[in-house]
Amino acid sequence: MNASDVLDRWTAELASVRHDSMALAIGVFARDGVALYLNQGMAVILGGAAPDQPRHHYLVNPPFETLVNLDGEGLIFNGWLTVGDGYQRIHTLRARVWRKTGHWLIAGEFDAPELDRLTRELVRTNQEINNLQRELIRKNTRLSQTLDELRTTQAMLVHAEKMNALGQLMAGVAHEINNPLAFVIGNLSCLRDSIETVTQAYQHLEALAPTEPAAVLRRRYDLDFILEDFTELLSATDDGLARIRKIITDLQTFSRHNEAERKTVDLTENLRSTVALAHPELRRRRVEVRWALSRLPPVECDPAELNQVFMNLIVNAAQAIADGGVLTVGGEPRAEGGVRLWFQDTGPGIPPEIIGRIFDPFFTTKPVGSGTGLGLSVSYTIVVKRHGGRLEAASVPGQGATFTIELPERLP
Repeated sequence: MNASDVLDRWTAELASVRHDSMALAIGVFARDGVALYLNQGMAVILGGAAPDQPRHHYLVNPPFETLVNLDGEGLIFNGWLTVGDGYQRIHTLRARVWRKTGHWLIAGEFDAPELDRLTRELVRTNQEINNLQRELIRKNTRLSQTLDELRTTQAMLVHAEKMNALGQLMAGVAHEINNPLAFVIGNLSCLRDSIETVTQAYQHLEALAPTEPAAVLRRRYDLDFILEDFTELLSATDDGLARIRKIITDLQTFSRHNEAERKTVDLTENLRSTVALAHPELRRRRVEVRWALSRLPPVECDPAELNQVFMNLIVNAAQAIADGGVLTVGGEPRAEGGVRLWFQDTGPGIPPEIIGRIFDPFFTTKPVGSGTGLGLSVSYTIVVKRHGGRLEAASVPGQGATFTIELPERLP
């Protein structure tokens, strides 16, 4: 039976199919599933030119076996028919099925306007999903940035509170020591004058009195030794008091607790006072400090905050050197204005795999309990974000590390 004969048998049924539809799928099947006729539309959705399974197996819901077992002759099914391989290619048709003398005619139509509407709706839904995904990514990025900022801020607050308490302590200790120190220095000056007067009076008395009694008294009380020792004791006392005053000056310079945050200063004094305060740690680890300071121009800064940075870098260098070495503290003017400072140590250096993380909050290579991982992070924030400068680290493993600070002439 050729295709023309097959279609002639179904003239009345085909006439009821909407010929104004933009897409028709028509097929005639025998009971065993053999396709007696397929138009182009039906052939495409039932496996195409080279189907990988029998054509009738592409009728998914209802399956072909269900359709051929429906009772009656004529129109036996009118509804939605799902066609495809069940995995990737799926089509839904508004279909009708007729049975006539052992053959089945399946006629389905794609509702073009509805399909177009559904396609537009699907495109719009996909666009909304994409927009929501992009917005979610943006929000996640902002949330991650906010979380990092909160962690950094928390670290800054903790560190700032500690440094503020330390600054207050230093300023208070310096003030408390300064008052009695001034009193002692004044008393020593009066004592020196008094001893000189007593010495002159004794010498005068010795010249006027009989020689023998004066000599006896001088020997009995060892006055010659005492008068000679007075000078040495006073000189040594003066040296000790001068050292105490220098420590107090360094404490005051380091804390700068009573100064305004912004101030134009020569950082040479700050560097030297910070190194002096770190001297016990440097001496304990046998670190020699060498200076390479040119004449630095004044810069506008927050001196107390920069002193914290200097102390962090000096102590880190001392801890890296550990057991004998050299720390070079240098500085010079920048051609574009401001200053460049560097802290170069002869320690083991920083491994390449971690040098990019050393400024991250809470990152530390020290043993648990020996460091918080905040020092370099806080230092970076102070130099870069608060002073508009740069803080960089360079290292050759086995040859030490160098931390470089660049500060502009004026605060941003």
